[in-house]
Amino acid sequence: MTSLRRTLIVSMLMAVVSVVLAGTFAVHRELAEELGELYDAELAREAGGALRAPAGLEPDFAKAHDDPGQDTVVTVWKADGSAPLVLAGNSAARLSGVVLQRPQRAGYTTELLGGRLWRTYGITGNGAWVIAAQPMAVRDHATGKIERRLRLLLAAMVAVIAVLVWYLVGRGLVPLRRFAEEVAQRSPGALQPVTTGGIPAEIAPVAAALNALLGRLEHALAAQQTFVADAAHELLTPLTAVQVHLQVLERAQTEKRRDAARDDLRHGLNRCTRLARQLLALARQSPDAPHPPFGMVDLSAVAADAVSEAQPAALARQTDLGVAASSPAGVRGEADGLRLLVRNLIDNAIKYTPPGGRVDLLTGITDGIAWLTVSDNGPGIPDGDRQRVFDRFFRGGGSEVDGSGLGLAIVREIANRHDADVRLTSPGKLGGLDAELRMAAAAAGRSHPATG
Repeated sequence: MTSLRRTLIVSMLMAVVSVVLAGTFAVHRELAEELGELYDAELAREAGGALRAPAGLEPDFAKAHDDPGQDTVVTVWKADGSAPLVLAGNSAARLSGVVLQRPQRAGYTTELLGGRLWRTYGITGNGAWVIAAQPMAVRDHATGKIERRLRLLLAAMVAVIAVLVWYLVGRGLVPLRRFAEEVAQRSPGALQPVTTGGIPAEIAPVAAALNALLGRLEHALAAQQTFVADAAHELLTPLTAVQVHLQVLERAQTEKRRDAARDDLRHGLNRCTRLARQLLALARQSPDAPHPPFGMVDLSAVAADAVSEAQPAALARQTDLGVAASSPAGVRGEADGLRLLVRNLIDNAIKYTPPGGRVDLLTGITDGIAWLTVSDNGPGIPDGDRQRVFDRFFRGGGSEVDGSGLGLAIVREIANRHDADVRLTSPGKLGGLDAELRMAAAAAGRSHPATG
């Protein structure tokens, strides 16, 4: 796991060291240039002094060890043609065996003399030539001495900066550590928002996102608790009925009473099984459950499959079920989920349509919106219950239809996951209820007029 503290400290120290190294290189170049100019000026001074008073040079070369003129060799060629006069700044230069040649031109040059590099300066005047020379090692020694002191100073500065960075980064991360401790000390049931007062601006987005997550989690847990309570209540009713039917079966004295008790028991078991399946389907369609990726789905094909699956239930109630009008309506979605949605709409229509009724399906595309409509000639839904029927376990008042109130709740979950809309219209095309699924079409198309 990456440490933010370590990352900040290492990054800042690397930046400081990089700046120090770049500064050291720049100072080295600047120092070498400045010292070079200083020593060149000294060479020119020595040469000029020898030209003006060649006889008085010897006392001037009794230099201190740190004087820039140390190891300076001056050679003077007189106008009378006598042997050149060689003067040196100290005994080391006198014994170096350096022989300077008469310069061909005035100015500065760098030459290799006696196995060492020398910096020379030549000047002429009054019929005489003077050349002053100094080993380059003198300059290098002075530069190195200054640079060593500078490196020690910079190393001390880097050490001080490292300590300051370590301290300041640790101090700056204290609010983050306190924030983490506050979250870590919470119990699993403590879903109230974390305190955001006094936290740095950099942590505020994290705190806001965490509070939003806690809010959603609290809402989800409350909804889950309500769902579990409702599910337990709904399951208790058919299970109690099954227990009663079983007791009746055990106490039945005649075969007719036993047959009736078996039928009631079978009906109760079927109701429990249907409710359990619907609860499982609702759980699988929740937003938090894993789902297959979306693909291309044709609502007309989904309608045909759902009608084929629902035919046995329609025949049992003598309901005329079919696709009245169909045109391709391509959407992006999950085929199984959309098929379950349409099947629930069909089952709902079949249950609430009187025996011998009619249920039609229509599909198409209008203005870029794909739609699928399930129409029936049943009693419809009152205006006051039209939105509540999508709630879990809700059944309209006065309804004698056997059901759990989960069919349309499953429809809503699937529609929400597909960013779709389900509209209920009563009276509809057949005089009962129209349940219309609407969602964005995946490709342009034209709708066909409804027939039937």
